[in-house]
Amino acid sequence: MKLFFVNFVLIVLLLFLYSFKITNASSYGSINCTAKTSICGNIIKEQGEDCDNSDLSSQTCQSRGFFGGSLRCDIACTFDISGCTMSGGGGGGGGGGGGGIIAQFISPLSLQFQRIDANDDNKVNILDFNILINNWGAVGLNIADFNNDKVVDLLDFNLLIIFWTI
Repeated sequence: MKLFFVNFVLIVLLLFLYSFKITNASSYGSINCTAKTSICGNIIKEQGEDCDNSDLSSQTCQSRGFFGGSLRCDIACTFDISGCTMSGGGGGGGGGGGGGIIAQFISPLSLQFQRIDANDDNKVNILDFNILINNWGAVGLNIADFNNDKVVDLLDFNLLIIFWTI
């Protein structure tokens, strides 16, 4: 149900943004519009997603630079590396040894949250939405390009809505 609501909000925003162009169109002209979105949770990894449910795009903890462990996909279609480990067990001998160091990580969800908090106020709210709208359509490195695909678009808006905190 949440996914339906998010997609509904995305469509409404898209229509709102294009309404400015429609009101300025000539009565004899036509407007063509194409919107491409990815849907997180449909078990198909699409543009803008690291992964989608069990579709990890052949990625593992090892391919992500860790020693081992279990790579998972979180609800925001980003990699959950909390099950990955930094090193293996320590060697024995010489009077001891022991288990290796298991790295402690900040949840990838909070890393994603920090990336979407464009003004660094520890909230994803109307101020971040304002930054997104002011940078809408920008190409290249941009503070509002939350999914790092080098364009500020509907995918970035989708992430903003998912992490909205009021």
